[in-house]
Amino acid sequence: MGPQAAQSLPAGRLQQPGRRAREGALDREALAWALSALCQYFRIPVDEALSANQLAPPYDLESVAHAAGLLGLRATWKTLPAARLKKLAAPFVVVLAPVF
Repeated sequence: MGPQAAQSLPAGRLQQPGRRAREGALDREALAWALSALCQYFRIPVDEALSANQLAPPYDLESVAHAAGLLGLRATWKTLPAARLKKLAAPFVVVLAPVF
C-alpha cells in the first residue's frame, strides 16, 4: 500500500487498552476497517456487515485474518521489530503495541 493508500485505524478501537495488541479485542468497526482497507487494495468488493456477521464476537486479530481468508485473501499475524517493516511486501496491517 503506497502512502496515498495508507489509512489509520480509528482511535480507541482496541477494546482492552494496556494489554499487548495481539491479545486485545477489537470492536466491530475496527474489524470492518481492516477488511475494508485490504479489500480496497485488491479491489475486492466487500460488504462489511456481511463479513462481520459471519464471525462471532469478541473480535480479535485472528478474526481479521479469518475474515480475510473468507474473502479469498491469505493473511497471518507476525510479531516483528519496526525495522523489519520496510522489508514486507504490501499490503499489510500494522498494530502498534504501547511501550511502557
